[in-house]
Amino acid sequence: MGETWLDPYKISISNFINGEEYECVGYPSFASVKSIGQDYAELSWYPNIYDRFHRVAIILPRNEFIICLELQDIDEKPRIFVTDNWLDNIFTRSHSVFALVDTIGMKKAMKDGTLTMDKLSLLRKRIDSLSVQNSNFAFVSFADSLLIKANWTVGRIDSEMGYTYNPELILHLIPKIQKIYKEIMSMNIYTIIAQGANEYYGNELIHVSGNHFCLNSLGLAFSQLKYIEETARGNIKGNIHPPEDLYMDENYFHSLRFSFEFYEEKDELIKYQYRSPVADVDSHYYAADCGNILQNLERGELIGNRWGIPLVAAS
Repeated sequence: MGETWLDPYKISISNFINGEEYECVGYPSFASVKSIGQDYAELSWYPNIYDRFHRVAIILPRNEFIICLELQDIDEKPRIFVTDNWLDNIFTRSHSVFALVDTIGMKKAMKDGTLTMDKLSLLRKRIDSLSVQNSNFAFVSFADSLLIKANWTVGRIDSEMGYTYNPELILHLIPKIQKIYKEIMSMNIYTIIAQGANEYYGNELIHVSGNHFCLNSLGLAFSQLKYIEETARGNIKGNIHPPEDLYMDENYFHSLRFSFEFYEEKDELIKYQYRSPVADVDSHYYAADCGNILQNLERGELIGNRWGIPLVAAS
């Protein structure tokens, strides 16, 4: 909660202890503390727990922390009070979903001479067309890989900014990209996806100035994708799991809206540990068949809150 509500909260609790009715004060945002360092706490923040399980890893610097209050005698959960500006920033700044698409067999194509300029030019043209048709995504391509980024916001109930997280959309891009690489390069692809906070507070997907191209994101996000990729490659070589065409960070995976029929099968999926550069605690990824995941998503493009329940709001 924001520091604005600290004194009203103390008064409310004091009145309740003295026999008055309990009065809800402010708008708490749900979170849990995963680890504590000397100058920060690593939090799992839950911007939406009403119509999807949406967890985001964020860092709370010590200089933004005010106090944590807990009253066990009246079963009052711990309240972490933070500066109003910091809390406002995590609600109003953009967050991102990232996907790294990599090809299978590019090195072989280079060696046997089947990698031609005509193919590469056509590949670039097809990616151009895909980006025009999906302007809410940023595309950065190499001949053998493709980086995709989408922004989303949490929003607040006291502002016009809304909750725009819709991670299923990036999954629907994958079959289209698979088709492009298969038709032009005769190659298969695999995709790695993760989501998290974005340290650039603007909503712009990219920044272009002259020959400077900036993705408006920290490099840690891409390191996370590479850590998953390297761990998955090692697990495949070690026969820990077979190769798949989709690898998802657990926070992204659990935020997807699956059909109710898939939940039992979903719970049986095995997750694999990897060391994330953005977290002090161990993280996990899921290896899956993209077609199976798409087939078991909840039908319809549902964005935001389908029950009309107010989402969390900054103080």
